[in-house]
Amino acid sequence: MEPTQQTERQILKPVEPVRTFEAVVAALRDAITSGQVKPGERLASQRDLAEQLGVSRGSVVQAIRVLSRAGLLEVRPGAQGGAYVRHFDGSQLVDTLELLLDLDHLSLRELSELRAVVEGQNAVWAAERRTEDDIARLRAIVAKVHELEAELNEGSPDAWPMILAEDALFHRELARTGHNRAAEAFMIGALGVVNRQLSKLPERCAPEITRSLDEITESVARGDAEEARQLISDHIQYFALGLAEERRAASERT
Repeated sequence: MEPTQQTERQILKPVEPVRTFEAVVAALRDAITSGQVKPGERLASQRDLAEQLGVSRGSVVQAIRVLSRAGLLEVRPGAQGGAYVRHFDGSQLVDTLELLLDLDHLSLRELSELRAVVEGQNAVWAAERRTEDDIARLRAIVAKVHELEAELNEGSPDAWPMILAEDALFHRELARTGHNRAAEAFMIGALGVVNRQLSKLPERCAPEITRSLDEITESVARGDAEEARQLISDHIQYFALGLAEERRAASERT
């Protein structure tokens, strides 16, 4: 009896060819993320990179352009110029978010919704992982805001922008209190965009900032994670609505 022949079926798909510059992008990215090339250091010249990787100089140029747009490299002109590995400080995220806002590809409502989720979890982590030093830093910021609010009531022209700066610092310190470096890095970038938007808020919002930061701090100090989450969410929502009202009023005046 002859063996039954099984019908052959295709279980693999054709492999997508990798373009040369994409392979260069991968090689350079691996060198950066693995620490072989550290932030602030300059890559080898385009000619040397091409020789080391066995590719054309054009492929290297294209790869550097891609990594520059991604925020990993900074291309500097001049005698000491070249492609340098960037320090990540959140500014890359600021630039991206602001561009999306300017192009109406991202709304303040969407950004506020994301902040409520991220910062709500930051508040939970902060309540669960806080140390005495963490609480001391948060309370110091709240005390400073109280002082600035008093100065604002006395007519100081500098108090309001300083209150907003302290509010931003509070949000960053809250993320730091949660002891999650990824969350802290995100907040550095997100707050850069938020602060420029909140500068348009009226000074009458100062008492609400003082009250809410005080309440958030004490809920974290007590270890009440769910209350801290709700308070930070309410805080973000309050200012998102206030900013939306200010933008509507400004459009009506024009």
